[in-house]
Amino acid sequence: MATRCSHHEDDCPIGVAQNERGDRNCPIIEFAQGIPGFPETHLFSLQPVPEAEGWFHLVGVDEEAPTFLVVNPFLIIPDYEAELPDKLLPGANPQDIALLAIVRVPDSPWEATVNLRAPLVIDVPRQRGIQWVPQESPYSIRHPLFSKCEAVGVSCSS
Repeated sequence: MATRCSHHEDDCPIGVAQNERGDRNCPIIEFAQGIPGFPETHLFSLQPVPEAEGWFHLVGVDEEAPTFLVVNPFLIIPDYEAELPDKLLPGANPQDIALLAIVRVPDSPWEATVNLRAPLVIDVPRQRGIQWVPQESPYSIRHPLFSKCEAVGVSCSS
């Protein structure tokens, strides 16, 4: 049996707490298997991008560890869905699962893409994560972040 993750009312996929002084506590997420391409990096700090709700920097906590720009995939495709095997994060409650997608920003930001095929799956209360790479998916690993019209600064509407 699989868990189907789709849009939740809460647009913030990870609860970022604030203390009494207003300082943000950035959660540390453990990726026990690392992230594909970075198997040696297991701990990442999830830091909100200022004034960009649903956007985060996933920062490896070890020296020289990678940093990724990630986004709530529902901001890119509002009816985004991912079918996750139950064994992916054993013991996780489906309501506690959050999804994030890695953004690739090349030299030209207008050519940025989002990996919607292989989302980061996070068990929020346990602060555990994994990148799920399904064998089949309707989504691309290089979904354009901007339309061609936006890239050249023209309106696409008729």
